Amino acid sequence: AEALRPESGQVEARLEIQLAGQRLGRKVLQVQGLSKAFGERSILEKFDMVLEPQDRLGIIGPNGSGKTTLLELLAGRLPPDRGEVDWGSTVKLGYFDQENRELDPQLKVIDSVREVAESIPLSTGEVITAAQMCERFLFSGRLQHTLVGKLSGGERRRLHLLRVLMGNPNVLFLDEPSNDLDIPTLSCLENYLDGFSGTL
Repeated sequence: AEALRPESGQVEARLEIQLAGQRLGRKVLQVQGLSKAFGERSILEKFDMVLEPQDRLGIIGPNGSGKTTLLELLAGRLPPDRGEVDWGSTVKLGYFDQENRELDPQLKVIDSVREVAESIPLSTGEVITAAQMCERFLFSGRLQHTLVGKLSGGERRRLHLLRVLMGNPNVLFLDEPSNDLDIPTLSCLENYLDGFSGTL
């Protein structure tokens, strides 16, 4: 354990990241009268909520209770039966879902990241490139040129997280973010969220 500790520390240092983030206005999200049912099963009934800048909201409940459905409704991926979801004009949503559905298995890792952005600003004023971000997320030069379809499940989750953060969001939806992420990546995500100035 002692022999491994310095190496572990280096990995964590490589993963620390503080993105600049985009300005978020006063209005983030207002939901009114949201209702959704699947057949006879009602998931939401006349649900109201308001999200404001820097809010951090956790959604808990047993499996199958509708947590993911709620996020899908709020993100506009699923139409409600009734009600309104009204986002602020300055919102840039990043959605880390459970399905990695945005990943094209035919793209190389580096091209998948560049599909989102070639580079992003850091809070220090510096700019970090897609390749540098890949390195920070433990995608070495060789792995960067691997097809997404050949990555392991954990590597695909890590790539999906990287793509979400490359979008430089000011509102983040995280649907069971710890699933299939290794310890260094979880450490990176934790550090990122500690300094995240947007709505979570």
